[in-house]
Amino acid sequence: MTYSRRVFCRNTIFLGLGSSLLSLKSFANDAKSLNTERLVLSRKLGLKVIVEGRILGSDLNPCQNFEIDIFHDNSELNPKAFAYKGKLRTDANGRYSFETDMPQKHYEGGVQKLPRIEFRISNGSDFGHSTKLYFGQEGKAYIDHEHANYQLLAAAENILPKTSFGGQMNTVEFNFFLNYGSKVELS
Repeated sequence: MTYSRRVFCRNTIFLGLGSSLLSLKSFANDAKSLNTERLVLSRKLGLKVIVEGRILGSDLNPCQNFEIDIFHDNSELNPKAFAYKGKLRTDANGRYSFETDMPQKHYEGGVQKLPRIEFRISNGSDFGHSTKLYFGQEGKAYIDHEHANYQLLAAAENILPKTSFGGQMNTVEFNFFLNYGSKVELS
């Protein structure tokens, strides 16, 4: 084997080994995202948002270890392909928290709609709920009538998201009061 062939073989082995290690790192990041620490889904400079809150059941007790899938910024050509995706669990007090870039775009049927973060909440077996958090100008957060209708009437004053503005980082408190007794299909 000539020197250049040895160098080529060595570099190929290192490249292959490095690629396999990258997939392990990716798996580790996915597994880490299922903890109760703040998940970070930030990819670029610009306005960021921290979304945090609690999930409480119909008995107003915390929903511990509920899994939350979050995603936003889909493609006009493929509305089911989202640029930002993450998964986390609520802690013992039903709390969750994540940081992401401010949502910029959302398409439905080829038409651009209000930017949003979509949530799928599950207890892992018999209960699931999906909802959306919309963002208007300057990052103010809103809910839709479907989210409001699903929440407990007893918690009506706490269902509206509260937005705090802070330079390049907004914070949104977004709580869920689930009608846990009724099963809902995830879309």
